Amino acid sequence: MGDEVFLYFDAYTRHRYEALATRDFKTWRDVSSELSVPAGMRHGTAFAVPGAVVGRLLELSKPPVGAQP
Repeated sequence: MGDEVFLYFDAYTRHRYEALATRDFKTWRDVSSELSVPAGMRHGTAFAVPGAVVGRLLELSKPPVGAQP
């Protein structure tokens, strides 16, 4: 979260989902141990999201003004 970008993927041959995080797209760290998915989840689905929805989600993810980190 914050300034990190997360990549989630199906590690099919290991029968689990995994995740990596980066801030610069050069260095990646494995955050799979922090990943939690619903029991029985099957292959993910990619879908288009309107820009207005993405914008609103990003807006809502910002800490409130004056909030302490």
